[in-house]
Parts: sequence; structure tokens; C-alpha cells
Amino acid sequence: MARFPSRPLGLGGGGDYAAPMCVNRLRPSPDRRRAGVRSVPRGLLGLVLLAGPRLVSAAEAASPEAAAPPGAVESVDIGAATRGEPGGALIIAVTPGSGAEAAGLAAGDLVEAVDGQAVGEGAAGARDLLAGPPGSEVRLRVRAPLNGPTREVVVRRVPGTRPSVGGGWPHVDAWRQAAREGSPREIRKALRALVAHDFDGQREREALGAGGIQPGSADPARVRAVIAALRPLARRGDPVAAELIGQAWLLGARDRDRALAAFERALDLRPPDVVAPGFSADAGGAALLHNNLLMLLAGQEEARRLAEAWADTGDPPGFAARQLAGNDWQPGPEWRPALGRTPAAPFEVRLTDGTPWSLEAHRGQVVLLAFWATWCHPCQEELPELEKLAAERAGPDFAPLLVSIDDRPEDLDRFLAGRPVALPLARAPELGARYGLSGVPLTLLIDRDGQVALRVEGYGGQGLDALAAHVDRTIAGGPVTPAIGRPFTSPSVEARVEFADLVEAPEARGLAAAPGGLAVARARAGVRWIAEDGSARDFSDVGAVLKVAWLDGVVAAGAEGPWLRAWDRDGAPRWFLGTPGRVRALASDGACLVAATSKAVFALEPDGRVAWRVDRPLRDVAVEPRAEGAAPGCAGLRGWAVDGERRWRLGPGGLADAGPAVRAWRVGSDGTVAGAVAAQVLVGRFGPGGENRVAVLRDGEGIVVLDGQGRAALTLDLDGPRGLATTPRSDGSGDDLLVSLSEHGVARFRLEVP
Repeated sequence: MARFPSRPLGLGGGGDYAAPMCVNRLRPSPDRRRAGVRSVPRGLLGLVLLAGPRLVSAAEAASPEAAAPPGAVESVDIGAATRGEPGGALIIAVTPGSGAEAAGLAAGDLVEAVDGQAVGEGAAGARDLLAGPPGSEVRLRVRAPLNGPTREVVVRRVPGTRPSVGGGWPHVDAWRQAAREGSPREIRKALRALVAHDFDGQREREALGAGGIQPGSADPARVRAVIAALRPLARRGDPVAAELIGQAWLLGARDRDRALAAFERALDLRPPDVVAPGFSADAGGAALLHNNLLMLLAGQEEARRLAEAWADTGDPPGFAARQLAGNDWQPGPEWRPALGRTPAAPFEVRLTDGTPWSLEAHRGQVVLLAFWATWCHPCQEELPELEKLAAERAGPDFAPLLVSIDDRPEDLDRFLAGRPVALPLARAPELGARYGLSGVPLTLLIDRDGQVALRVEGYGGQGLDALAAHVDRTIAGGPVTPAIGRPFTSPSVEARVEFADLVEAPEARGLAAAPGGLAVARARAGVRWIAEDGSARDFSDVGAVLKVAWLDGVVAAGAEGPWLRAWDRDGAPRWFLGTPGRVRALASDGACLVAATSKAVFALEPDGRVAWRVDRPLRDVAVEPRAEGAAPGCAGLRGWAVDGERRWRLGPGGLADAGPAVRAWRVGSDGTVAGAVAAQVLVGRFGPGGENRVAVLRDGEGIVVLDGQGRAALTLDLDGPRGLATTPRSDGSGDDLLVSLSEHGVARFRLEVP
């Protein structure tokens, strides 16, 4: 389950971030990247923190790794990653120290013309126009975010500029690059820049990530350099930095004494206050520390004492940790909904040894179909485990097939010459499209009747244990019904929960309930609209989406870049806007939409016009349900916002200060706030007589529901929860809770909370 894995949680978390890329330096060719095929690790990777899909700039496409011919003229770009959008090339991220940064360009700017030539929607065309000889200049016509005014900008192509990559987090990328390869001075400089830029809008724990130190594999000198860079933050009273120093000592240098001392310091620095009744400012930090200490320092009384002390620093800041330590919380039965199966697309391929292989010929067997590539590092990590899984089940009931999507046969031949594969193997890159391939590795389990019984995207090690169990169950003739989670309740609290149903939507993230249906954000797969009659429509040509809202139609926020896109009720495109930074939070009451970025918060009318904008970075926004008789559009807006220090009231004219809310990162529509552990705070009519109750999505760990006194009444331990929404019950007695589950779809629960 997702709550407490059997290995360290590391410094990352779940959260709404773009699907990660391959963590090593093996990369597909530029052509393959443009085609959108990516390598996707799944699950937890120790202390490696991934910053989202790579975006290719002209400098990278022209790099030696792209096999430039001998004697080719060197070409660099302006130091900005771009994405082709309506009206031009949207700037996704800007490289620190580049010509783009010096010219004042920023994420969310739209390049409409280069040297007088209009830029079309194609990203490749934008790269060609922006690239040129080192030291040369280029004149751009740039439109400001939110359809703002245009300006003329002259940008110099700086020699040696690294291309800007990642999902709009250039200072996070620079910090990790320095921590991996830089000198101590470069590490300190990169960290100072990251802090100065507010961690690029990420949570501090995720942005810092201890420089991506992996357990037991880092150079001791580099571990010490990272620790030295973090120390000034800890000395200034930053508990997260102190905790990360402990993580680095523990996992990078294996120095338990210094790790314990650092954790003691982190505990001393963490205030015992609770920013909202019944919920901790940083319960995730408590659970994370507790897990690492007990798993890695098992049997040490000092470690247990320290973890328990951490769990007692609030009410209840160590809720998850106290569950591990033991209390009266009782687990309920696992929910295993029967998932619908789809027919596997028929195909015939030729194996590398020349043998023909067809799906029809293996009807009656359980088929394991694994898509793979030589340039994908997670695929190579997964390969020996797939070979072991297949060897242990060799026989007439089981037929594995490994499919390479390598474009060039010589790439596969070169790999096999150095590493033979003990599985039937075919090179068939064209086959991926028939199975909706968007990243590798991808593993499909096809039952004896030719139905796709299970789809597993990415690799995370532990997931193969579950896959093996599903294979065995399918061979035995049983249905593949993976558990989506279970409830935890307390005999002292009369709260009840019932699982209602599950709508399949793989890669589900953010949710937005709307009249007539539900909008589901899907990582790497755009938006799915699910109508009340169960029919579905996909907007799959927009890239990765993690947040959606309803504003007289679906509105989606880009995961890979700073943009908002809207469709009408029939799915026709309405408007597109570049935004001043990647959208952190999105909320709507159906008549007015509010979005927050790392630079500003703004309200939009249904036609995309800006009602107001305030240049203040906020962490989260929430809007109240539209009151009966309220003024139309944003004139009737009411809501809340938080920035980590204060709480703000949203209204028709913008923001009004509502007092301090220290370390509050999330806010609900009734003003309830929660700390960095929370990915979302939702207010729904889950109480008696339809009274409001608060549900808090813990970052990647599950859901805590509070009773009318603000106490934890029940928790839902779910597999990959990513977003919450409410939908009215048919009898009008209250709301049902909707939860997006990344590996399954959207689950609906009926809650009764005192």
C-alpha cells in the first residue's frame, strides 16, 4: 500500500507533479523525444527526487549527443525551453545565466515572432528559429502572460549555455546538477539561488531533496559538501534543512550518530503549534522521519524514543506516525472493485531469432507483454526481474514477450551483444500506438481470453511483486482485482465509510465535478471528460495535465509548463493563456476561476478575460460555493488563500489580509488550513444533516477526515490518491467523496462523520 513502504520514503512525496523521466543520462534521440515517448520510473526511488518531463531545447538537439556530423557549425539557443502553442512558442523555463534570463524573459511569455518571422504552433519550428551561432543576437516579439501586452526583445545566444530542461523548475535543476557534479562553491551558489527564488514554487522538502543523494551510493566528499551547503539554513532555524542534513548523514554517509544529532536538532526547531484544529503543520515530516528511523535504525532505543517524541509535537502532528506506533485505529476490509477489461489488440511480430509470434497463437495462455527500450534506464533495471518472473513460471500456461520500441535495429543489436536477454524479444516500435504507449516501461497482462487484465506503467521494484501475484492469480483462473485501499476507523469515533464505485481513468490526478459529469486530469494523457451516462471523451493532445476546474466548460492547467486551456461544454477549444509561472493551485465556483502561481494570483471570467491580478505568490486558493443571488462572474467571488505566512480572503476586488497562518500550505473553502503534508483540503457535506466536514489529502499517503470538533475521525489508506472532489448525493442528503487514484481511476465513497 501507499502509506508506509518497506523502504525509506526519501525526501520526495506524492503530490501533483509531472510524471518523472528516466533518472540516468541515457536519453532517447531528439526525434524520439519529440514523438513523446518517455522512460518512466514508478514508485519510490530512495532519495532521488525527479522534477518532471524533460523539454528539449535547440541547444540540446544540436549537442554532440544528438550525433552531429563532423565539421558541423556549432549552434546554441537563447537558453529557454519552449512548447508550441496557439499563437507562438510558450516559454516553459529559462536557464539561469542565459541570454533569455538577461533579456528579462520568463516562463509564461509567448514568443510570437523571431526576427520578424511568425512562430507557428510547431515546437520544432520554434527551436529552429531560436538556434543560431554562439554570440549572435536574435530579435523576438513577446507577449506577456495572461494575454498581456507585446514587447520587442533582443536576446544574445550565450556560448556554453546549458539548455533549460524540466517542468519549469530551473533553479531546482541547477541545484541538483551542482550537487551531482559541482564544486562545493557551486553547490553553495546553486542553493542560495534556489532559496532566493522560493524553491521554484515547490515544497521546500521536495525542491531541496538533499541534492538527489541515494542511499549508500554517494561520494562521501560530495555528501559533506551538500550538508555544508544546507547548514546555514538549519542555523537560521529551518527544521526541514536540519532534517535533510540528518537524511544525508543517514542515507548518504551512513553515519548514524550524526544523523541522530541532526534529527534531534530538527525536532528542537519544529514548533509544536497546530495551524488548524485537528491537523498538523507537517505530519508528513513526522511520518517520514518515523519511517526512516525505524526502518534504518531498527532496534535502537534512541531512534524509537526520538520518533515517538516527534509524533507528540502537536494535535495530531504525528497522526500517521502514531498509527505505526500503535493506537486504537482499526483497519477495515480491503476494497477490491471488479475492474472492466478491454480486448487486447491483435498483432503478429517476428522475434530477434526469426521466429514468428502472434497474440492469436497464444490464446488460452496468460501473456505478459512488456514494452521496453535500450535507452531506458528503468527498463534495464526492470529486465532481470522480468526474466526471473518468467523463468519461475515457465510452462504451457504462461507466455512472456518483450517488445523493443527502438527505432534503429542496430541499437538493439548493440545492446544484445553486450547483454543477452532471456525472454522472447521482438523489435516492433509501431506496436506501441496500438496499446496507447506514452512511456516505457509499460507492462500488460493479457488473460486467457485475450483481455487486458492489468496495465502497469513504469518501474519501481516493489511493483513487480504485485505484478507477480496478479500473474499467478490469472494463471490460476481468478480475476485480477487489485486492492485500491482500506479504511481505518476508531471504536471511540462513530464514523462510517462505504465504497460506492470506481470509474476507470488510468493516470488520474486532479478532479473537477461539474453539471453533467466529471473532468479528470491525467498525467501524460491530457483530460478525460466522464459524462453522467458513463461515456468518456479524451482531450489527449494537450500534454501532461495535473489540475482541472469547471468554468462553463473544462479548464486545465499544464503540468509541464505555465499555461491554462479551456474547452466549452461540447469539448470545442475556447481559449488559451500563458500564465506568470506554473499554476500551483486552481479553484472555481463555476462562474469565476482563481489561479495561483509562484508569482501572482488572478481571477478569470468564463471567456478568459482577467478580472483582477495581484502580484503575490500564493501556495493555495479555494473558493466558496456560489451563493444564491450572487453577482454574476467574478463580481460574486468569495474564497480563501494562503501563502505560507498569512491567510487571505478572496473577493471581487482581489485579496484582503485575514491574519497570520504560519506554515499553512493548503486551504479549504471554509478557511481551514493545513501544512506542507497536505496536498489538498476539501470541504464537503459529509456530516449529519449535510453539515460540512473537512477531508485532507495527505501528500501521497491517504486521506484524513475530521469530525465536527476538528478531530481525526477516520482515515482512508488508498493506493495512489492524487485529487479530491465532491458530488451531490442523488437523495440530496449530502455529498459523496470522489478520489482520483493514479493506478485505477476515480473512486466514490459515502461518508458519515459525526
